[in-house]
Amino acid sequence: MLSKTYLVEILCHLLDCPRSSYYYQEVSEDVSVRDAIEQIAATFPHYGYRRVTAQLARQGQTVNHKRVLRIIREECLLVSVKRYVHAASRAHAIIQ
Repeated sequence: MLSKTYLVEILCHLLDCPRSSYYYQEVSEDVSVRDAIEQIAATFPHYGYRRVTAQLARQGQTVNHKRVLRIIREECLLVSVKRYVHAASRAHAIIQ
């Protein structure tokens, strides 16, 4: 490898690329986290990403909520929010 004989700074300058590209290490997605999220979503289908994150923490897996939300979106596990609709009551009707 050339980096053992030459400085990385010189090699990157010759290749016209930043040194950060040389040192960059891609973070691999942990498959166990993805499987745990899918299992929680199957067990508790009404859980959103906040509850799934809390459930993972209870299981001993510390995962950022943004990563959990991204995985849930990628796997199409998002829960649609149902809003409560107030029914019109007769007490509010206009009396003539």
